[in-house]
Amino acid sequence: MKRTFIIFTLLASFIGFVLWYGYTIPETHTASVSEYFANKKPPDIWKVIIEHELYPSWHEDVYAIKDLPPKNDYKSWKEVDANGNTVPYIIESHSPNVQLIIQSDDDSLDFSVKRTYDIIPENDGKGTTLKITEEGQIHNFLFRVIAHFLTGHTSDMDTFLRSMKNKFALEKKNQTK
Repeated sequence: MKRTFIIFTLLASFIGFVLWYGYTIPETHTASVSEYFANKKPPDIWKVIIEHELYPSWHEDVYAIKDLPPKNDYKSWKEVDANGNTVPYIIESHSPNVQLIIQSDDDSLDFSVKRTYDIIPENDGKGTTLKITEEGQIHNFLFRVIAHFLTGHTSDMDTFLRSMKNKFALEKKNQTK
């Protein structure tokens, strides 16, 4: 009986700590990642990021795209992951070959995100850096704890860049055959 009480007390204390800590983590965050793509010009990068309908063919976390009606004359779509979860996005603004800004478009989600894709020419046109900046809000305190300790705020952006690198590597491999 004494052991059960101790285990219960420790478990309750841990849960209480997680709840308290989740409430102390700020709801908003800003994070950035970047990747240099050798032998890629800004139009090459732009084409990949603007053609969201092709994401399932190369983006490892996107299994389907469902186009939605345009809003304010900008494209909107839903990305579907392996578990069938969907996140709708809308293009907020764009400057071809320079910058794309997208925003999640569903207030019922436990998070909201705005991502800015900056395309920066480097090395006298011999390569391009893609910088992704995320301004996000995680409304659910438990998800804030998970993001803080387990996944981090850059995991989606890291996956996007890794998938893009893999896409370009596969294209290069196929060209050399």
